[in-house]
Amino acid sequence: MLIDLETGKVLFEKNAEEDRAPASLVKMMTLYIAYDELRAGHVTRGEPVTIGPNVMRTPRFRIGLSTGQVVPFETLLAAVAIASANDAATAVAERLAENEQKFVERMNVEAERLGLTHTVFANPHGLPDARQRTTARDMAALAEQLLRDFPESRVLLGDTDFAWRGRIFRRRIRCSGTRAA
Repeated sequence: MLIDLETGKVLFEKNAEEDRAPASLVKMMTLYIAYDELRAGHVTRGEPVTIGPNVMRTPRFRIGLSTGQVVPFETLLAAVAIASANDAATAVAERLAENEQKFVERMNVEAERLGLTHTVFANPHGLPDARQRTTARDMAALAEQLLRDFPESRVLLGDTDFAWRGRIFRRRIRCSGTRAA
């Protein structure tokens, strides 16, 4: 789906109601909750987050987090938004909700509150899970809500790379146009 955010008008859609696995689009809800917690003052951007052992077990697309490592919360957000790092998504979930399962419960409560009636989350990163389902319409609505409720997220979502521990991480999917402001 393609939506004009200023008017809410749907510009294009195809199979918008088809049930599908959301894959990394799940990370939009992880970011939505993270920005909500930042705004509420329950976490700060520069807050050091100690990485737990479950984070290292999160497969594929990682930034290489290791148990006991201390990472600023804002670095984890950049890793989720830009590098689509699954280990960083797990670290965010554990910091904000004690464990991944409690975070997933919060994700589903938020999905219901936002009216995402065809969405069920099973993890904070989007790795395959038969229980995790959505539609293009619900994901478009989530993107719209993320940008409307937390306009400050546009800066991070518009960035194409970030540096951490001497390495440059780049967005895997190129965005057209310039950085969002």
